[in-house]
Amino acid sequence: MTLFRLILVLACAAAATPAAWAAEGGKSEAAKTYRLQEGQNHKGDLYLYTGSVRIDGVQQGDVTAFTQSLTVTGSVTGDMYVMAQTITIDGKVGDSARFFGKDVKVNGTIEGDLIVFGGEVTVAPEAHVTGDVSVFAGHVVIDGKVDGGLKATGGSVTVGGKIAGNAKIKSDEVEIGPNARIGGDLNYTSRNRLDLEGKGIVAGHIDYLERKEKVERGVRSAVGRCIKWIWFTAAGLVAGLAALAIFRRTAPAILAALSGDAARSAGFGFIAVIVVPVAAVISCILIITIPLAALVLVLYLIAVYLAKVPVGVWLGQRVLKALGRTDPSPYWSLTTGLLLLYIVFAIPVLGCLAWFACLFLGLGAIILGTRAHHQARRAPGPMPSGSVPPAPGPVPPIVQPQAG
Repeated sequence: MTLFRLILVLACAAAATPAAWAAEGGKSEAAKTYRLQEGQNHKGDLYLYTGSVRIDGVQQGDVTAFTQSLTVTGSVTGDMYVMAQTITIDGKVGDSARFFGKDVKVNGTIEGDLIVFGGEVTVAPEAHVTGDVSVFAGHVVIDGKVDGGLKATGGSVTVGGKIAGNAKIKSDEVEIGPNARIGGDLNYTSRNRLDLEGKGIVAGHIDYLERKEKVERGVRSAVGRCIKWIWFTAAGLVAGLAALAIFRRTAPAILAALSGDAARSAGFGFIAVIVVPVAAVISCILIITIPLAALVLVLYLIAVYLAKVPVGVWLGQRVLKALGRTDPSPYWSLTTGLLLLYIVFAIPVLGCLAWFACLFLGLGAIILGTRAHHQARRAPGPMPSGSVPPAPGPVPPIVQPQAG
């Protein structure tokens, strides 16, 4: 059994189901859209890899989607795991929501935690989140009601709503509106100091750390961070070169999957990140399946760590070809690409988004490429010399069973 066989089976089984489910609530996956009409009710989890998703009815179960745009005007009773360019929640989510998107807007209700990695994130005044809110984005606006705490990291953060718990903000610019209310403590790091004392906006303590002070502290520990970066980069490069040498026969198929359809690779990778750990944990219910589940989790973690390898090779090849190398070696390509990736990974916020993008792309390419490699090996080849050809004559018809 190869390294990624178990992960391949689980991820492909999960990703192959959207077309069947789409026929129940909307158009098929081939039409590049999924829609659950208003008044319709779908029971069971949804795993969608399609152009757009719109849920106007009632979705009883979780939603895992990799799509261009997602809109919910109805209700989803379970968790949501979504990666999309635009995400709009006008309805209700019955559990926690985890979003990766360029433009994320929450106008409805989320009865759980809200975790967002994105570009523009807005929690509108009419929105209500019953759990905690954690946001990593370029621009963050929290004008709604949050029953839990707030953690926000971004280029600019604006709070105008009500936060029942503590608020921790790290940003270049922080703005707290006059109608905002924070029921706990406020801990913020920014270039601008806010005048909040005695205004009744923050019920607890206010702790401010000037951005410049943080930079000065960072300068003092720059040597340590540099050594840490060199260590992780060297370890990743050694592991990547070893993996490239061990799986050199599978590597061309993996790179072909990544360069041929990057969006499809990212979709499969995103679904695998959600499905594989959940499936492994559920399988631990039976004692006899615990060893298999442990093996799946170990292989899954290895695949997650090596997900940057195909992305590094792909990126390095493009860079070296742009510099005039007509046929760059995969090892030199990996070295060049990984160095560039680790430099980007070290950038705050952007590095986190780049890491997730690299994870989804690389893991999906590993899944699709490994599957294509095994299918090619199973395909019948030319008949070897000396083999006995089939006897001539008509082929007897296949008798189909008759319905009783």
